[in-house]
Amino acid sequence: MESGDVESVVEQNLDELGSSAALVGRIQDVELECVFIMSAIYLGRWLLIAASLRIFSVWIGFFSPVKFQIALFRRKPEVVTEAFGRLFGTWTLVTCLLCVICAFNINNEAIYGATLGSFVIAFLYMVLELAVYKTIDMRGAISPMLVAGISIVWMSAGYSNYLEKA
Repeated sequence: MESGDVESVVEQNLDELGSSAALVGRIQDVELECVFIMSAIYLGRWLLIAASLRIFSVWIGFFSPVKFQIALFRRKPEVVTEAFGRLFGTWTLVTCLLCVICAFNINNEAIYGATLGSFVIAFLYMVLELAVYKTIDMRGAISPMLVAGISIVWMSAGYSNYLEKA
């Protein structure tokens, strides 16, 4: 075997290795993309679950606000009026719709941001009512705070991954 033949075999092997490395890199990119897609699917499902949980609060707000006195605002039940119940129900309905719209449009930055913002507002509202105004106790606040907290963490962590790249 001549030295020119050896060099051509080495070059051919290096080319194949280079294209193999590129192929491995592309496979890793595709795997990562699949993880983001699956994560987006699960986030969409989570948002639909959150929306369905919020429907109960909408119903209570419009048709039985006195249940807020018993279940949520135990420390100061007198703050819950029929008007308050309808206002709480209306706000919750808006956030419920945001969750549903975002679940089906996970790549829309405006909708994603508004939905994330609604969870931040809901979480802060519960913290204020619990710690500052002392109208609710931890037992009443824990469920909404858990849903909002999980949603905030998940949506914040995935913010740049789920949105369309402009």
